[in-house]
Amino acid sequence: MRPRSPRPCRGSPPAWVCRFPPPAEPSATRSARAASGALRPTIAASFPLSKAVEAHASGDTGRTVGKLVLTVP
Repeated sequence: MRPRSPRPCRGSPPAWVCRFPPPAEPSATRSARAASGALRPTIAASFPLSKAVEAHASGDTGRTVGKLVLTVP
C-alpha cells in the first residue's frame, strides 16, 4: 500500500499520482543527460540475486540512501 498523498488528489488517477510534482525537464532531456553520464544514481548496496530477501529487508529499514542493486550472474 502506498503512503497517503500530502495534498488531496481528485479525479480518476490514483491518489499517489498527485504526491509527486511534474518533472522539471522533459524526459528526452533527462535521457540524454543519463546517456552522457551527467546523471549518476547513488548506489546504497549491491546484492547477488540469491540474497534478494536480505536486499528487501535492507530497503525496509528506512535508512537506505540510494538504490539497492541485485546482480544477476
